[in-house]
Amino acid sequence: MYRNRKKVFLITLLFVIMSLILVACGSESTDADVSDEEISDGGEGNETLTFGDTFEFDGFEIEMGSDYSFDVVDNEFSDHDGESVAVVPVTVTNKSGETNSFNMFFYTIFNSSGTEAESIMAYFDNSLEFMGDLRDGATGEANIYILYDGDGDYYLEFDNFSEEVEVKLPIEKKE
Repeated sequence: MYRNRKKVFLITLLFVIMSLILVACGSESTDADVSDEEISDGGEGNETLTFGDTFEFDGFEIEMGSDYSFDVVDNEFSDHDGESVAVVPVTVTNKSGETNSFNMFFYTIFNSSGTEAESIMAYFDNSLEFMGDLRDGATGEANIYILYDGDGDYYLEFDNFSEEVEVKLPIEKKE
């Protein structure tokens, strides 16, 4: 029994020492230490991006369409069936140097009230999230679908933890 306790003690001690070594060797920077140069905004400075603008993000050149249209969610099993959707066309060119696909988790849509919009990508075939792989230099066209909740400024926030780009989309439904 004494031998088992000794083994448990040695394993625990080894674990504590390894943890301390990993913590000591880890990154010592904090959020306050991150300089403005380390966070890129896609090379656009403080300029507000909107319809028709082009920017680079995560190895892709993304061109926002110059206009938008409207569609409707057509899925009888969805809570959003029959709701209006703003459709924003985008052209994406892979400039990463290798085959790559756009990561659907690297952008967030905010509706006109400023809250995060619910994702509706699954209801549309030509969604940016489902564009698939692009070889280096290849270009693909897709749409960003935004659940419409009234006229106002909608925002796309692209963020991969090293780059941040914000796109303002003033959307108005003309009836």
